[in-house]
Amino acid sequence: WSQGIVPHFITCNAFIGRSYAKTLVGFLQDSMRGGPTKVDPEEPLYVIELGTGAGKFGFFMLNALKHFEATCPYPLKKIVYVMTDFTEENFKFWLTHPALKDYVAEGRLDFAIFDAVKDTEIKLNQSGVVLSPGSVKNPICIVANYLFDTLYHDVFQVDKELKEGLISVGSKRKEEADPLDPEIIKRLDCKYQYNPIGDDYYKDEDDDGVHFERILAWYRDQF
Repeated sequence: WSQGIVPHFITCNAFIGRSYAKTLVGFLQDSMRGGPTKVDPEEPLYVIELGTGAGKFGFFMLNALKHFEATCPYPLKKIVYVMTDFTEENFKFWLTHPALKDYVAEGRLDFAIFDAVKDTEIKLNQSGVVLSPGSVKNPICIVANYLFDTLYHDVFQVDKELKEGLISVGSKRKEEADPLDPEIIKRLDCKYQYNPIGDDYYKDEDDDGVHFERILAWYRDQF
């Protein structure tokens, strides 16, 4: 946190933490006043942070939420902030961090290991609660700072017809003595190849496939 080695300040500072807290409280105010999304003040409301990392942003948001205790119609003690990541190292770091222990003791903070690419449920470390489709009554709020650029993506091109983009990544050098050398990232080279695809590209994506294919068809017809 103190050395600032990773360039994450834009998404992990007190200002951003307060801004997200205000957004959450505004959503809860609208919901409690008869907005389109209903919340039950008797039930917990989970705020899931995906790709938490060191936990700095979550700490700032939790701190900021305390200042809305008097103005938020939803009981903030029913909000459970959940830090998630897919690495054991980060998970163990949160468990032992002194700045987080009070929030854990109050039941306002929980932790989970979660892979946003493949996992379909989140098991909370402290409470043992398992979050899965249909398991909670209140909507789940998601925080996804600095996350989507680290996930798998599909690439497409519209050139009279719809094409998929295939990417090959390698070093500009003919050989690398140590394939795990971090310096290789400075020598990476990407090559793209585009191949025509049919309307059934996402046929193996279960229920989501029809939605993905509808979006792809819109892009093809639009461009």
